[in-house]
Amino acid sequence: MKEFSFNYFAAKNSVSIDDFSVKIKMGPFIKKDFQLANLQNYYMFDNDQYRSVFFLYTDDKGKSKKVQVFSTPAEMGFTELMKELNDRFPTKSLNHLSEAEAFKIMKTANPKKWAPFAVISIVMLVMCGILYPQIHHYLDHGFANATVTEVAEKKDLGTKNISISGLVLDKSLEETTTTTNRGSTTKSTSVFIPMVNENWKEGDPIKVILSFDKLSDEEYSQILDSHEFTGVIRDIAWEGIGSKQIDFLTTNYNLKFPEKPVLVQITNEKHNDRFVVWVLALVMGILLIVFVIMAFKKKR
Repeated sequence: MKEFSFNYFAAKNSVSIDDFSVKIKMGPFIKKDFQLANLQNYYMFDNDQYRSVFFLYTDDKGKSKKVQVFSTPAEMGFTELMKELNDRFPTKSLNHLSEAEAFKIMKTANPKKWAPFAVISIVMLVMCGILYPQIHHYLDHGFANATVTEVAEKKDLGTKNISISGLVLDKSLEETTTTTNRGSTTKSTSVFIPMVNENWKEGDPIKVILSFDKLSDEEYSQILDSHEFTGVIRDIAWEGIGSKQIDFLTTNYNLKFPEKPVLVQITNEKHNDRFVVWVLALVMGILLIVFVIMAFKKKR
């Protein structure tokens, strides 16, 4: 099997081809596949903003389908993909036709007319996929009071925003994450502390873990003396505590975790992840500026 990977803005796309099938992955969620024998035609479209390839094929029921895979310009993986297609299936290419003829055969509107809107839509769709948990939390305007037992039993509280009450154990993990981007290094620290109910005893399983931002010694002592905290349950999609954190707490404190514990991030906020709106607005603004600049250059 040959796999060709290339980027399209924030999304990583790939096309895999073996002797029997074609498998396409666009971003973290969108997947398409079809039998190689069902490939009818393909067509590469190229403009100043992106390159893409259209695949026309029939599904298992004999119905005609098409899928378009995007790439930013100058991606070597996309160039290698087109070479592979041209070498293996030269008679299926539509690139010997004019754009008008090719798009007529594909029964598709010429992307030059709607490309800016399509690019914005696709990028925003990818961003929404990446930020799905945060968007879910932003749209959650509820709030509930809950005991650690209710959270551990995953009771339906009608919201992920909660005030949780229980006993905090003096057993913690402080984890620092270092991120380097274009020479700039940033560090973020998280502290994980188990929470149990008043009936808990040594050897009993722990089903809830609280996470905090970096704590001073005084703040840590105050937390140990507190029994109620405000935050958000982090269990949407891929959210939650990782196996490395659980292994650390198990190895160093001899704690038991018979199942993945519920992670509650203590934010002291009743409505969380407001930042996601600003992120999406920033991405949209950057895209609009890019397209305005490109349109201005074309007119010149």
